[in-house]
Amino acid sequence: KTAATMPVPSCATVTVQKIGIPNWPKILTIDFGGTNCMCDDGKNRRGAISARFSNGWLTPPPVGEKDSITITFTNYAVNDTLFTGTRTFIKDSLSASNLAVTLIVTDGGVIYPSNDTIKWNYIASLDLAIGVPGDYTDNIITLGVNGQVTDASNTTYAIETPQSLVAKFNCLSSCLFVQGALKLTNSTTTTVTIGKTTYNANEVTVTSGDFGSGTCDGLVDLAITITGTNIANGNQLFQQSTTNQINCDEFVDFE
Repeated sequence: KTAATMPVPSCATVTVQKIGIPNWPKILTIDFGGTNCMCDDGKNRRGAISARFSNGWLTPPPVGEKDSITITFTNYAVNDTLFTGTRTFIKDSLSASNLAVTLIVTDGGVIYPSNDTIKWNYIASLDLAIGVPGDYTDNIITLGVNGQVTDASNTTYAIETPQSLVAKFNCLSSCLFVQGALKLTNSTTTTVTIGKTTYNANEVTVTSGDFGSGTCDGLVDLAITITGTNIANGNQLFQQSTTNQINCDEFVDFE
């Protein structure tokens, strides 16, 4: 397709490069230029996004292979927040009623205008149950994640889904996720301050979110557990836990 038929602003350039014989693989690149480009959604973008398609997504792959899409960034920023890393989507299966995909994120990250950086590496399995054709509201996604994330303070957490996350598109107005649990655990020694007390914490479950049993209530049961030693009390072992119920959008923005 040409730039005129793609949903991109006039300041962006769309190119398709064929690197295989006869038709695949192909690389689609959207280049927003070196300076901020205002897009239709009201966000400024600059830099480039490239997607390498190993084969036509809807056609059977060569024998012994799986279709994949690999996305990379070149100085790509949205509202001056830079995106880094490689994202590879591997099609495990596809039918009229189901799509199963494995997502591998390598050296993923964002660098905010303040220079705060969040980094992650993970593998996710995504299963999309497709309902009535043309009606996305009855689609259901099941998601499992395993990997690690490093926050702006350079603390690294293991991330996992003890129970697969379930997202229902008809719950968009309250919370996309309606079932399952997400857990982030820091298993390295760090310093944590709670109130006026400072602890050496060798295991911190910063976020454990239970999204419920399948209803569109928009709520998450949040648990925070810190296990370690109390510096002010002779490094005495301790464990402290808190639980709370919060809105889903608060959980998503928890970091």
